[in-house]
Amino acid sequence: MALTPEQVKKLSQFLKNQVKELVSGVNIESEKDTQRMYMAIEKLFDDLGSSVQKEVPKTIYEQYAKGLSNAQQQLIDTGLITSAGNFNVQNAIAQQFVHTDAIVSIVTDTMQDLASAFRTAKRYSKNNVDVAIKDVQNEVAKGLMVGMTNKQMSQRVAKKFGEQNMTSFVTVDGKHLPLDFYAETVVRTKTQTAYNHSHLNRYADDDIKHVYVTGNIPTCGECVRYRGHVFATERGDQFPYINLYKTFPKHPNCRCNFRPYIIDFKSDDEVKRDLEHSKTFDENKDSRTQAEKDRYNTDQKAKAKSRRNSLSYNKMRNRLGSDGPQTFKEYLQVKTNNKAKYHEWVSQMKKVYDPNNVSGEQQSSQEAHTDTNNVSDKNNQDEDKQAQNEAQNNTQGNTLPPIETLDELIGITSQLSKGFDEKFKTNLSNAQEYGLRFEIKDIENEKGIEFNRLIQEVINEKFGYNDLPQSISKNEFDLIDDNKKLIRGLKDSDNTNAMHFIEQYKTGNHYVGKGFYGHGTYSAVMTEENKEMVFATYANEKEKNIMHMTISDDANVVTKKQMRRIKKEWRTDIKSNEEISQSQKDIILGVISNTSNIAIMLGYDAMYIGGQEYYVLLNRGKVSVVDE
Repeated sequence: MALTPEQVKKLSQFLKNQVKELVSGVNIESEKDTQRMYMAIEKLFDDLGSSVQKEVPKTIYEQYAKGLSNAQQQLIDTGLITSAGNFNVQNAIAQQFVHTDAIVSIVTDTMQDLASAFRTAKRYSKNNVDVAIKDVQNEVAKGLMVGMTNKQMSQRVAKKFGEQNMTSFVTVDGKHLPLDFYAETVVRTKTQTAYNHSHLNRYADDDIKHVYVTGNIPTCGECVRYRGHVFATERGDQFPYINLYKTFPKHPNCRCNFRPYIIDFKSDDEVKRDLEHSKTFDENKDSRTQAEKDRYNTDQKAKAKSRRNSLSYNKMRNRLGSDGPQTFKEYLQVKTNNKAKYHEWVSQMKKVYDPNNVSGEQQSSQEAHTDTNNVSDKNNQDEDKQAQNEAQNNTQGNTLPPIETLDELIGITSQLSKGFDEKFKTNLSNAQEYGLRFEIKDIENEKGIEFNRLIQEVINEKFGYNDLPQSISKNEFDLIDDNKKLIRGLKDSDNTNAMHFIEQYKTGNHYVGKGFYGHGTYSAVMTEENKEMVFATYANEKEKNIMHMTISDDANVVTKKQMRRIKKEWRTDIKSNEEISQSQKDIILGVISNTSNIAIMLGYDAMYIGGQEYYVLLNRGKVSVVDE
């Protein structure tokens, strides 16, 4: 099994929890038990570190092979080679030294970094456990643990250990990076390196001497300096040269990549234009507009907030145990919708320690070691204060978090009914038993729209899917990988031209379009076949009637096949459920008869429909549209 960076992170977190369990079960007053515990901790690190290092080479290989396949397709798309060739990724890697050498080199670097990280984390973890034990022993000596059993004292040690990071790397400026973060960063960076090098090596096979730099949108201030420029792969060329192998990735989350640029296939005017643009390259200049900077900063703030929430939740869970949030979802729900409960949790975290309420306030001996472990009460309190301020300033209003099960949908049925009544001035929430289905039918007849499509407007609101799309330039769109480019054709109606509908999607109300597989915004992947079909069938053969779009890289996408299975299971379970009323059944069956409603409530931003290669876009805030 090849491990993704996210899975490496989760394994590192699992390791920390396993150490906590070991510590919580040891008698800290027994030197023999303590030594056994240290030996068990050492074995845990060695075993899991060995497992991670065993699987990561597969990850590197798979990413290199994926990049090689994509590079081959890029060459086909440019017309340099035909799709009828006998190129085989596995054979190419096995038979060509340049590919095997690249993989071996990247794997070796990765293994060295990970081995060092696990060794460092093991050393710090044993030290952190030792510090926690001494802290608790000091508390016992000071009479602060009167009446506590051995088990309670070991749990106190485990709790103290859980509040500290498992340092795996110390930066030159003294920052301690935890194992889960550092290991994930290493694997993420190295897999992107493998993906990049496979492209460059494949292009070199065909003696291609120039490449475009492509990547994600929105773009950071580092990567934007290279995006859209053509670079030479060798010195002494008219186009600027940089060492592409060493330059990218620019940072752990960098997604810069390359597309072949073949001068023989370009007109003189195109070469002149691209040459003039590339000569403006300045590695010290951030060329983004203010709007582009704002868009990137907004995206980063959202991700930073998510990380802060995760850190605050983990800390709260470690300190409060069963008295605090039991899942991250519960933490977010309470923080967003139940301020009093959230502040109660924060208050509990700061209570003075007593034998019946072990908390983080009484940590005088712990403070003596905070520099070593890069953890301090002040930082903890600052994060708690920051989390409290976030809760007080939360702007999500009544936005619901994604559900995970049918039972959760049953739990929010009344909210959906009330939301529908408020929006459309109906009375579904007070409908008579067995009469609701007829009221639904009356609404459909009056509005001329199916109930399941009508209520999607409410679900969009409740789950925060109505945000405006991002705006990107034509140049930015051109640099996106072809399989991420989407097109949507719109027809002129009797009273309104298509441009009005395009502008509405960009800046107006979020219109829910009707569709066979689910309601939403249908958009096709921009293949040659789809371009012809959209132009002729949906755009009145007018180029201006075509909207060019792309989905954000972090969008949560589900397939038609997956949704069909979920829908079938939910319909069966609801019909056979004897614990809910007929009115609830009618509402739920009406809602889930539209596959898109289920997908939205489960947190999916788009549905992928195979065959002709197209998407049903659900979350407008996860879409970028070309602003021409």
